[in-house]
Amino acid sequence: MVYHTSSYDYLERARERFAEGSHQALFYAALELRCGIEQRIREYSSVQKQISKRLQKGWRITHLGKDLNKVFKAPMKQKGIQ
Repeated sequence: MVYHTSSYDYLERARERFAEGSHQALFYAALELRCGIEQRIREYSSVQKQISKRLQKGWRITHLGKDLNKVFKAPMKQKGIQ
């Protein structure tokens, strides 16, 4: 069995578990959503050159989110033609 790990795959599994409706399935759906959000943050950060490799490889979702906010809220330096 192949276990796909894109953010869309996590979302699809979360929807399937949510539709089941049992307490166990809802718990698993919440876990899938959390993993999907973390993966989506990784997908965004992997294409940003100004984000260090250390931040990209982080595993704590709260730290990932805070670090990304720092990067994107920082003023960007504009380069002009002289």
